Amino acid sequence: MTEYQAIVLPLSGKARQDEEALTDELNDRRRAGWALFQLVSLSPRRLLAIFQREG
Repeated sequence: MTEYQAIVLPLSGKARQDEEALTDELNDRRRAGWALFQLVSLSPRRLLAIFQREG
């Protein structure tokens, strides 16, 4: 069975900070066994990241 997890990532508008925050989040999830399934822009200041893993 595939599990899904979604999180909303706030963006600061500063490219370097946003890139580091997104990279940290992706690395943390990957270490926990999650893979990025989809990344959706909700607004200029928010991203929705959907992760999946086989459970």
